[in-house]
Amino acid sequence: MAEDGSRALESDYDSVLAALACALPPAPLPAPLRAELLDLAQAPPLPIDTAAYAWEEPYPGLRIALVKSDPERGFSARLVWGAPGAKFPPHRHGGDEAALVLQGAYRDESGRVGPGEVSRRPAGSTHSIEILPEGDCFTYLVAYGDSEIL
Repeated sequence: MAEDGSRALESDYDSVLAALACALPPAPLPAPLRAELLDLAQAPPLPIDTAAYAWEEPYPGLRIALVKSDPERGFSARLVWGAPGAKFPPHRHGGDEAALVLQGAYRDESGRVGPGEVSRRPAGSTHSIEILPEGDCFTYLVAYGDSEIL
């Protein structure tokens, strides 16, 4: 009986929360966050047509293709293709960066980042990346500034 009562209370609670959420006026997103979300939304669909991009291989097992650039905004979008075990060396971000994992997974100092997850790094932050053994990793990276290898 208590279990049924708990479910009823949980259902009422959810209904009240939903009603409150609908009653609140929408809050505008801050302009930088809105721009980042719109930029991330332009990620290419899976499966990735690897022949459609001009790839550079700056480090063994890591290929990077410039997808879009807007120098006025200091913006660039890149597709990163990493083989299992590949590593991107420690680097510092000159501007904010957001990385959307499309396939596979990588690990950095914050932990594992897998498909559908976004990792955000503020300007001035540092990290390194290792592609996990789950298979090739494709990440759509939007950056607002350059990075410096340490």
